[in-house]
Amino acid sequence: MSSETDMRQDPPEPSDGKREGKPRERSKVDRFQPSGPKVISELHIPKGSGSSLREITNVRVMLGRYGSDDPAMVSLHKVMFGRDGKHTLRKRNIREFSGAAEGCTVKMLEDRLNRIKSVSVLKEIAQILLCAPEKPDRSSLISAVAKFLEKPAATDQALPPSKGEIREKKREQRQKKAEAKSRRRSKEKRSKKGKEKEKDQPKRAITAFMYFSIERRPEIVKKHPEMPFGEVAQKISREWGRMDENDKKEYNGKAAKDRERYEREMKDWKTKSKGSKKTSKDQKKKGRASKKEKVDSDSQSSESESEDEKENSSSDEASSSSQSSAEQKKRKEKSGKHKKRQNKDKKRSSSKKKTDKKSAGKKASDKESSSEAGSSSSQSSEDAKKAKTTRKSKGDKDKQKRSPKKTIKDDGKKERSPQKSVPEGDKDEKGSEAGQKGDDARKTE
Repeated sequence: MSSETDMRQDPPEPSDGKREGKPRERSKVDRFQPSGPKVISELHIPKGSGSSLREITNVRVMLGRYGSDDPAMVSLHKVMFGRDGKHTLRKRNIREFSGAAEGCTVKMLEDRLNRIKSVSVLKEIAQILLCAPEKPDRSSLISAVAKFLEKPAATDQALPPSKGEIREKKREQRQKKAEAKSRRRSKEKRSKKGKEKEKDQPKRAITAFMYFSIERRPEIVKKHPEMPFGEVAQKISREWGRMDENDKKEYNGKAAKDRERYEREMKDWKTKSKGSKKTSKDQKKKGRASKKEKVDSDSQSSESESEDEKENSSSDEASSSSQSSAEQKKRKEKSGKHKKRQNKDKKRSSSKKKTDKKSAGKKASDKESSSEAGSSSSQSSEDAKKAKTTRKSKGDKDKQKRSPKKTIKDDGKKERSPQKSVPEGDKDEKGSEAGQKGDDARKTE
């Protein structure tokens, strides 16, 4: 709109210098004015009908085990106050929570809890507030947490063990198992090394100190029930050391009577044990004798069987020896023929080698002779060529002296020179040269 008003043409000015008509009205423009930063109102924690979580000791301890950025703490803050809250103020606000506001009902809290998708987070919230139900279903967890948040109060549930306590318990259990294993192994070793106690053996005699400790221990335990076993034993030993011989007479007499009883019972037991040992030894001897008799009978039967087997084997050996002698003769004959063939083959191979060597020597000598003949033939051919040239020159001179050249002219024909006549001596020389060349070629082949 502002651009259209600006582009509008003004009316023409009159000649007097004054405008005619109504004056121009300028249109108003709405301009953008940036607003300031959003002001977040501070969280106001109203007082509820219940007690604050800070006052409930177990809940306060459970809140201390979790961090402010834990998903359970964030979701709990959102259920209580409808917002996530600041990182630094989240745990403080949760501790000061003492119940839902006046307008907030149980249904509203349940709706907020239903927005939490994971069941594990709901379980953690119930553990923090110590209001976990027996059946950890989604619906039961939501109802239990909503009831607690409406009016928080201390519950009968005990504190669950922390992560550190769980680790320590596991460590103790491992140590106990290891100690039990070591004790078992030590007992097994001792039982193997030491002699096992025999049956019906009498009990050993009790000492005077043991009689005194049997009387004195229950009195000390009544006075000091918290005192451990080791300290009680130390206290009894100190009292025994302070006592005189007159005070120890009763206990020494009891110990002497018990010692006599032990000696008497041991004598009776030894006599019985000796008789039982003799009977056991006799039984062992009888068992050994019966075993020997069985072994002897078995050995005799085995000897008779072995004799029969030997007789059978001797007859078999005689028949087999006759067969084997015939087979050996055949083998010897075959081996003799085979040896003869081998000797013949060796002789043939040696003769072939010798002939091959001789042929190789002949070939080498032929090559040397052919090379020498080629050199001599080349020299003789050069000498023959020189003699031929000298003879040709002499024959030409003689022809020129005897008769001049004659030219034959025919009508319409070209001139031609007569054929040269070759003397008989030259023909013989040429024939001899061709014969020598043929012989040289045959030798080389």
